[in-house]
Amino acid sequence: MTTYSHPAPERHPAVLVIGSTPDARNIGDLIALDERIGPVESYPSAPGAPIEHAKPAVVVLDAKQSAVPGAADYIRSMSPESSTLFLDSVRELTVGEFLNLVASLANENEPMGPSHLQAVPTPQKSSDHRDLREELSPRQLDVARLVAEGLSNKEISSRLGLSDKTVKNHISHILAKLKLAARTQIAVAAIRCGVV
Repeated sequence: MTTYSHPAPERHPAVLVIGSTPDARNIGDLIALDERIGPVESYPSAPGAPIEHAKPAVVVLDAKQSAVPGAADYIRSMSPESSTLFLDSVRELTVGEFLNLVASLANENEPMGPSHLQAVPTPQKSSDHRDLREELSPRQLDVARLVAEGLSNKEISSRLGLSDKTVKNHISHILAKLKLAARTQIAVAAIRCGVV
C-alpha cells in the first residue's frame, strides 16, 4: 500500500507577539485562547521574527521591543499591511476589550459577535477611521501616532520638541475632534486608521 503525503497548506499566523517579557508570553497565551483570532506565534525580538514572510494581520510588541529604536519602522517596512499594537498603549483596556481589538484587527472584514465581553472603545462610526487623517492636523496626527506607540506626554514632547502643555492641548483637541473620551481610544483609532 502506498501512501501519499501532500504538503500541508501554508498557515500564516493572524498575530505575531514580539517580546521576551512575561507580559508578551502571557498576552500570546491569552490571544491563542480566543477562537476568533486564529494562529498566534511568539518571538523574542523583531529581527528574529518572520514578519515579511508571515504577513500577520496584527503584530503585538511588548514594552521592551517598543523601546527599541526603529522597531516599529522595521515592522512597517517588512509588512506594511500589518497593524501594530504596543502593549503599553493598550494597558487601560480590559482583557475583553483587548481581545476584541485584536480580533477586530485580525479579522478586518468579519464583524465581532455580541457574545464577547465589551465593545472596543472606538470612534462612533466606521467612517471615522478614514476621517482621522482628514480631521486632525499633521501635528495632531504625529501626537496620535506616538500615543498609539505607548509614549507618555513627556516622551511625546521630547520627541516632537514641544512643551508638555502643548502635548496635553493636542491630546485634548484630538479627543474633542474625534468625540472620544480616553487616551486609549486615540491609540485604537490611530491603529485602525493605519497611522501607526
